[in-house]
Amino acid sequence: MIFAVFDVLLAVNMCINYSFLHYLLHVCVDSLGGNSHTLMIACISPADSNTEETLGTLRYADRARKIKNKPVVNRDPQVAEILRLRQLVSHVQSVVLSV
Repeated sequence: MIFAVFDVLLAVNMCINYSFLHYLLHVCVDSLGGNSHTLMIACISPADSNTEETLGTLRYADRARKIKNKPVVNRDPQVAEILRLRQLVSHVQSVVLSV
């Protein structure tokens, strides 16, 4: 998904700035973390003239690194209730058969 967005932006020669990347990070926050592994490459420069941009990049990468997700299994409430009732029925059957 992210690559498709960047491909479109680069195709129309749109400038990609940090505020857009920040927005994109929040849009894709569910994809970062959980059961997935994410790699972020921060391109920095040792030149004195790029100090502000380098510091901004490092701050951004540090914020992205601190994102923690708790994956949640999406279940239909009706299916969950049916599963609970089936377990209850099997438990009651085992109790009745053991008597």
